[in-house]
Amino acid sequence: ASACCEPPQGQTNKVACKGERKDRQCNYFLERKRRYCRMDRIRGSAYCGEHFDVCGKDGIGEKSRIRCPLDPSHTVFEDNLDKHLKVCNAAKKKTPRCFVPNVNSSEPKNDEHEDFREKKPLSSYPAANIDKVVTKLEALRENGLLMDFPVQQLHHEVMKEEIISEKNGPTALKHLIQQSSILGHLKKLNLLSQETAYVEFGAGRGKLSHWLQRALKDDISVSFFLIDKANCRRKMDIYHNHNQGPKFIRYF
Repeated sequence: ASACCEPPQGQTNKVACKGERKDRQCNYFLERKRRYCRMDRIRGSAYCGEHFDVCGKDGIGEKSRIRCPLDPSHTVFEDNLDKHLKVCNAAKKKTPRCFVPNVNSSEPKNDEHEDFREKKPLSSYPAANIDKVVTKLEALRENGLLMDFPVQQLHHEVMKEEIISEKNGPTALKHLIQQSSILGHLKKLNLLSQETAYVEFGAGRGKLSHWLQRALKDDISVSFFLIDKANCRRKMDIYHNHNQGPKFIRYF
């Protein structure tokens, strides 16, 4: 992605159609995305850890960053490499005893599976065979054995302003609409209640829990447990400390 350290001419702290830069936000401008980097600046620098070395040390001294040997997509301070390698998400972790490779796939587990059938694309089967399957499915539907599940997309008022905001692209808007519908269904089923523990699997940044907490209006009797296989950047947890309702408890 093309990028630069300064915004285009005539553009100061505002980014075209992408909102305003925050006080602690990195000054590195991403030309392709038409916005600034969303990482926080390093103390004493105008840039985050990923970009200050590109734009100059800017008061950091002689410390330099190198690419992580486990995952070259990110960098780390050279004098902090040993510590970083112990916590890097790309580090190979010990396989738990309960893990069975390919347990849910059609790949053969060992040589004992002699009757294993190799995957084939649908186009490789005779048209007559496919027509037979379609005929069987149509018969099941006519007999009422296949049910149509209606799509019911609901909304929750707590996300109204965020959904209509112009700063959201198509992908972000899709997730916001989905999250709003989930909250709407929880409200309809009376599942937005006090003294409740909410568990979000595959939480990622924790946006669903973030809006769920907003819908519950900072109720301190509610608990949030976020579970994911790895850590990620720009988590929503920073908005949920002891002064802003219950904290998020994460498990990796």
